[in-house]
Amino acid sequence: MTAKEQELAQVIEQYGNMVFRLALTRVRNEADAEDICQEVFLRWFQHAESLLSEEHCRAWLIRVTLNCTSSLLSSSWFKRTVPLPETLRAAPRRESEVYSAVMRLSKTDRTMIHLYYYEGFKTAEIAEIMGITESTVRSGLCRARRRLKKMLEGADS
Repeated sequence: MTAKEQELAQVIEQYGNMVFRLALTRVRNEADAEDICQEVFLRWFQHAESLLSEEHCRAWLIRVTLNCTSSLLSSSWFKRTVPLPETLRAAPRRESEVYSAVMRLSKTDRTMIHLYYYEGFKTAEIAEIMGITESTVRSGLCRARRRLKKMLEGADS
């Protein structure tokens, strides 16, 4: 194994779950999220020399994941596909109420919630990653929280 391959293995070990969770949050399909992970780490392998620090690498991986998911979701191929019926799933998964509610949010709201709560980014960092203003992130998080609260309160009734 070459030094670069060893470095790739370390990056996948360190950031693989983060990339997968973010991709899954955006595309809502495990197979597509796995494909996106492969694409992201292939791109990392091709551009690793230009990444200056660990924080730069993390931000770069998130940005590339967002770009790859956006490309997939806007592709004409993806728009013509339909999800498999629940009866064809390989193994049943227990999903929490909160997870299910988050997955029903819009792609942008899901992304902001994921980056803020799961990855621990501050609103300024999310704004930079997503290419929007910090106030847009704050209002988006507020809106998403309200929607989640309404969904979860409705589930209790």
